[in-house]
Amino acid sequence: MLVNVALVQHRAGSHINLDLRLHLLRKRPDFVCFPEYWHASAAPSQHDELLAAQPELDLQMQKLSLLLSCVVVGGTRLVSQADRVYNAAPIFDSGRFLGQYCKAHPTENELRQGITAGPGPGIFQLGPLTIGVAICADSLQAGYFGAYAPFGVDLLFVPNASPLRPGEPVSEKYRRDREIFVHGASEAGAYVIKVCSVGTIFGRPLQGRSLVAAPWGVLHRAAPEEEDRPQVIAVTLSISELREFRDRIASSV
Repeated sequence: MLVNVALVQHRAGSHINLDLRLHLLRKRPDFVCFPEYWHASAAPSQHDELLAAQPELDLQMQKLSLLLSCVVVGGTRLVSQADRVYNAAPIFDSGRFLGQYCKAHPTENELRQGITAGPGPGIFQLGPLTIGVAICADSLQAGYFGAYAPFGVDLLFVPNASPLRPGEPVSEKYRRDREIFVHGASEAGAYVIKVCSVGTIFGRPLQGRSLVAAPWGVLHRAAPEEEDRPQVIAVTLSISELREFRDRIASSV
């Protein structure tokens, strides 16, 4: 079984314009993922403004999933539930809202701003496929990817906002990719799809370090010279190969 996945390395604060829609149509994706806070502007924003934007953001993602006849992991946006605010990733399938995953490990700044921690791994069943969603800082928590393993997750999407680290050597970037995302893919037994913004959000410069990792290594990544460029990274992933790998590992234990 093969699935086509499109990672939208988006310029933070920009619109989902016609060119992007047409570009995605030509890719014929089964899954599309956007980054964390993809809609946020460079200037610091009030949470009331971000919360007010949620219905329109969801409508955009719903329409996009309907247009593409695919699953869209709509990055993240703020949502209010039972008087609590969450940083949550909505999931749409061909125009149908499947649910959302609320970030389990908000940053210290998010906690200061009143964002509540979600309950833990986001699991969604889509026919023969199981997908998971984690958000940015979740990936930095030791063992968190392993929480997805018992569910047999095939694709683990990670909307991200990766801060720029001026002067960081490429070797250090690749080391972190291995230690966080390849290791995480191994723990989860899944393909890990990390999707980043470029530009600036909340006054913080970002780097577009989107990648796809398998338990056996990085399969695709934005090149170091492209970390400041919006782009769509389209990959074809073999679910059969992943499941065969998981079975071999399980039988060797």
